[in-house]
Amino acid sequence: MAARKQFWNKKASIGFTATNPFNKYINQVTTVNTTDYTSYSMRQLPLRSFGISFSYKFGKMDFKKDKDISEDYLNGASQGS
Repeated sequence: MAARKQFWNKKASIGFTATNPFNKYINQVTTVNTTDYTSYSMRQLPLRSFGISFSYKFGKMDFKKDKDISEDYLNGASQGS
């Protein structure tokens, strides 16, 4: 789960992340069944994390439209006789 809020004219943002916030452990269950043997094991991994991030953009980036690509590189065989 993650959330981000932008402010200062979209130059700055603050974010919050949470991984597995409601459970203390992740449970991994393994079951092995054969004709002579049965095994059941449960592994509990502690995985809970929270994070806060802050980012700020310095300077200004200009996105300019590229010039139209001319077709001068094509040969003129299809034009004329």
